[in-house]
Amino acid sequence: REWGLDPHRGRALRGLLHEAGFERVAASTMYLSYGTREGVRSFGLGRAEDCRDDEYAEAAQRLGLATAAELGAMERAWEAWSESADAFAAFAWGRALGWKPAN
Repeated sequence: REWGLDPHRGRALRGLLHEAGFERVAASTMYLSYGTREGVRSFGLGRAEDCRDDEYAEAAQRLGLATAAELGAMERAWEAWSESADAFAAFAWGRALGWKPAN
């Protein structure tokens, strides 16, 4: 939150769009899941690759979120996770869409 982020912003999306003057505002969700061997592997190796990405690593270190050593440890942990028979990940995404009023 100190960076202006709010993990609960999705709860207010419809209201924010109404306040901004949009009409016919509709909210929905989308779920992503990684529960197959191939899906888990792809997702885990992608996150491991993020840890090696120059922009990602620079931002994480600049913001005090992770040191270079911690990023290396995270990369190895993602690689191990991606090979685990127990691994599963799922995410819910909230979104809202509004239309501009006709003039």
